[in-house]
Amino acid sequence: MIKILLIDSTYPINTRNGRILSSLKKLYGQAADIRVLVWNRDDSAVSIPGFETYAYKEAAPYGNPLVKLLKLKGFGKYIRQINDEFAPDYIIASHWEVLWLSSRAIRKGQQLIYENLDMPTAGNPMVLKLLQAIERSSLKKTAAIIHASRFYPKKYRFFKGKQILLENRPQQAAVAASEASTVSAGRLKVAFIGILRYFDVLKNLVDAAENLPVEILFYGDGPDMGNLKAYTAGKEQVKFYGRYKYEEVSGIYNAVDLIWAVYPSDDYNVKYAISNKFFESMMLNKPAVFAEDTELGKMVLSKGTGFAVNPYDKAAIVRLLQDVSGNKARLTEMNKNISASGEKLYWEDEEQRLRELFS
Repeated sequence: MIKILLIDSTYPINTRNGRILSSLKKLYGQAADIRVLVWNRDDSAVSIPGFETYAYKEAAPYGNPLVKLLKLKGFGKYIRQINDEFAPDYIIASHWEVLWLSSRAIRKGQQLIYENLDMPTAGNPMVLKLLQAIERSSLKKTAAIIHASRFYPKKYRFFKGKQILLENRPQQAAVAASEASTVSAGRLKVAFIGILRYFDVLKNLVDAAENLPVEILFYGDGPDMGNLKAYTAGKEQVKFYGRYKYEEVSGIYNAVDLIWAVYPSDDYNVKYAISNKFFESMMLNKPAVFAEDTELGKMVLSKGTGFAVNPYDKAAIVRLLQDVSGNKARLTEMNKNISASGEKLYWEDEEQRLRELFS
């Protein structure tokens, strides 16, 4: 029996790690003892059904990276403690800081796997270089990398170990693909679906829709919910629907015309990431808007499967909304391109690649 420990610095664990755990259990069944180690940062009740879970408990508010950084030492000590107790054959370290801590805890004969869901990023170039140096040093003790974006591997050509690509596609059981997509009559319905953050970018979308036949619909919650509600008070064209269950995603996509999936393009990771909104839009046959000057934005433009716009240029966003609302036939043509793209849609299409890490 092989022993695998997946380590995540948050709780609840991110949905991607949930998929990885589900896939490992399906692929290996009783042949593997798979456990999880999390950092319980807000005193939640910890439970991951089907997996024995270790929880490090110390307060560290989400959205405050400095406090988290100052408390990494305690989390690292806990990782070493559990590693000594469980003695896994493989440690899957999710995110660069967990990789760093795990590389300091690894023992002879163990294999360290980097779950690279987001590359290190920082607004300050000197801080970014420091984080990249820490990641690169940690990779010297790493056997393999799981990349979450097709645009990441070219940044890791220096790495000599195994590298596999496992992108953030939805699980087939969660969302069913759609072959057809309708364009609603009346106002163009533009939806943001997910965690409400990056207020300045979302504010630009709201401002650009002013005086246009466009509705802005927000599905989800997040740190900028209060700011957005305050800013849009009295704006009838802006609507909030709050939190949603993932099984409702298909219905949400079918009820709107265009998905807003634009994140700050000056963020180093955003330039190379590929969001789950891309896969959802392809699967549910609904065009989306992504950030200009990113690899994902360039790709959808080249294939005619989506739009790209400068997140910081309000006038450019206005032009895009005017163009699409005045010519909705463009959306229908784009739907045809999406259907003909041949893009793999489901997590299950690629999950067997995980076997390559434990052979």
